[in-house]
Amino acid sequence: MMEARYRVLGALLLLMAGGCNPYKVASQNVMDVYKQGRFDDAILVMDSEGLDRARQNHQDDLIWLLERGKALQDGGRWAESEKAFRQAEDLIDRSDERAEISVTAEMAAVAVNQTVFKYAGTQADRILLSTYRMINALAIDDLEEAMVHARRANDRQSQAMEKNAKELAKADSDYQKSISSKGARSGGGDSPANQVNWTHLEQTSRHHQMSQMASLKLESAYANYANPVPSFLSAICLRAGGDSDNARVDFTKVHNMMPANRFLTAELSPPVPDRLVYVLFESGLAPERIQTSLGLEPKVSGISGFSLPSLRFQACDIASLGVRGTGVFMKTERLASLDSIVAADFKNAIPAMVRRAIVSLVVKVGASTAAAAKNKLLGFMVGIIYQSVTNEADLRTWQTIGSEFQLARCQRPVDGVLHLAIVDRAGVERTTASVKVPDSRAVIILVRSVRADQMVCHVLRLDGKKRQTAINDK
Repeated sequence: MMEARYRVLGALLLLMAGGCNPYKVASQNVMDVYKQGRFDDAILVMDSEGLDRARQNHQDDLIWLLERGKALQDGGRWAESEKAFRQAEDLIDRSDERAEISVTAEMAAVAVNQTVFKYAGTQADRILLSTYRMINALAIDDLEEAMVHARRANDRQSQAMEKNAKELAKADSDYQKSISSKGARSGGGDSPANQVNWTHLEQTSRHHQMSQMASLKLESAYANYANPVPSFLSAICLRAGGDSDNARVDFTKVHNMMPANRFLTAELSPPVPDRLVYVLFESGLAPERIQTSLGLEPKVSGISGFSLPSLRFQACDIASLGVRGTGVFMKTERLASLDSIVAADFKNAIPAMVRRAIVSLVVKVGASTAAAAKNKLLGFMVGIIYQSVTNEADLRTWQTIGSEFQLARCQRPVDGVLHLAIVDRAGVERTTASVKVPDSRAVIILVRSVRADQMVCHVLRLDGKKRQTAINDK
């Protein structure tokens, strides 16, 4: 009999361990390289055999396509980046068309954790995807395609609040069913829900939500999923295409979100000069998700608590980008805080995350108490194994996006050369680069820097004449 019990426990452990999500380790390997500014090497790590094996379960296909597309864009490999982003877009569209998650997938997520769901992208992910696809289109001077993605970004901003409300309503419905099953919290019964100290659980989860809210960098400019970058790029496209009136409408929209930016103010102060150069600087790294464990008091059959994701902001040693040239001396100013955009998105998602975690906890308590009813030791061991293997928060998040976008604007220097220098938090100039600016109707100098000792520059020339490749492609 004892030998049979151990065989059951061993089988359970192997079965559950086999379902562990390898995303965390694989993504860490990629980001270790990416954080050094070695974008091409990060792609090589993504394409490695080991990471290919990690992706075979397909739950993480979308997140890897987003990471791949962004790293390729940072390296100036526009066509490859667009291919990855287009595939990511197709996955999102198919996910939205299906709308309802399968019963089997829901049961697996409740019994294990949310990482068994296919990553479908946050609302912020979707808006940023359209934003980065605009940049890919501008890299080949395809203004028409860029405007398609601008409209998609605006549509997604409009739909985001409605979609988030639906997700919360679904999670809340599951939560209510869970806590009311078989008279839970009504003073008796042996259902899994009645094994839980609900007062302590709700206090713990509420405290987690409040502490997260207090730590987030929330700014009113980014409420309702607002993102100034698509509107800014749209304004440049419209002006480059000769539509000054609608360009002014978009510039006004961006200025209303970021009124302190002097370069945006200048856009609304006629006359607007010719041969403008826009320096668009993406710096640092957006917040990452870490796991926070919350205790369950008292413990139930080996189940001691549950885990939720928390948002952790990443330190950045970059203050701004200095821009110099003949008659030009300025520093970039904030255009958009991606930290705040991600934080606002996370804030809206927290209530649904908490409810799903509690529903999953009730199911796990049910499994362990059912086993304990037949054998107390077996039930306790089942609970411990279940807890150790499945108590994992969903930490998937788009990691290669920056912490913020900054902007500078000037006329093209007479000699056609701009000198760029990253300025760190101490006011010291670090990495420098000289960029030859083409004589064009409008030019965007796209600069990506993960840290102060690294910088990559790309020149996007906007004449409204679509090219097959960008001017700085090899």
